[in-house]
Amino acid sequence: MSANRSTVIIVLSSLVGLAFLFWLTMRVAAINGVSLGLHGWIAIILGSVFSLLVSAVLFGLTFYSARSGHDERIDPPV
Repeated sequence: MSANRSTVIIVLSSLVGLAFLFWLTMRVAAINGVSLGLHGWIAIILGSVFSLLVSAVLFGLTFYSARSGHDERIDPPV
């Protein structure tokens, strides 16, 4: 399965945006004097990855439902 150019551009720009937000979070934490330990960073990273996976799966299910016709079928009331 080959990805087209727009998909690659979207994924790369999303990763750049995510890296920027991660950098910004570290800068704001450093400015405010907050130190986060290893377990805190692991929790933030795992929570972010998990929420991205859940949202991707839910979007996929939405598109699958729309394309398979499940949203179009309406049974008349009895």
